[in-house]
Amino acid sequence: VQDNYTISVIPQGPCGTGFTELRCGTPLNGTLTNENNSFTRTSPAYKIYNGFRDYTGRDKIYKFVVEKPSYVDIRLTAPGPMGFFLFNDICGDNPVTFAETPNNGGTALLDSFYLTPGIYFLSVDERTNNAIGNAVFNLKLDCVEASVTTFITHVVFSKSITPSVMKWRSPPPRSI
Repeated sequence: VQDNYTISVIPQGPCGTGFTELRCGTPLNGTLTNENNSFTRTSPAYKIYNGFRDYTGRDKIYKFVVEKPSYVDIRLTAPGPMGFFLFNDICGDNPVTFAETPNNGGTALLDSFYLTPGIYFLSVDERTNNAIGNAVFNLKLDCVEASVTTFITHVVFSKSITPSVMKWRSPPPRSI
């Protein structure tokens, strides 16, 4: 008789919840209806936050994978005060950055942010619970692989043109 056993340890809190996959180039219409408050301003995931909001409202956590070094744009559009927080630890212990909408709503944008390969998590959070009713929002992640671009230039040497190759990266990467 051979018995096989499997043990699974699922952490408590936001670490043990299922995450909605966020995909590059695919807009997502979301809502915080029926969501809970997993993180607040005092949570490790938000320790880089230097704004004035408490973020005691509901939040939803998304997950995405960066396969190769990339520049990402993250855009959150909402009718009221919301923000997003980017981290690369399942429990939020390693915050990367954040952005937030104006108090009367609008768009929060992270533009051309350099990320190394890995798994990332994004918490979309409302300022206070039910601050904007059912808390609908639009979220979009765009990704562009950070590659070295090759330019052909011409250098003049005493009446002859010699092509040369230069490798150029612009803009320089911002790393986490």
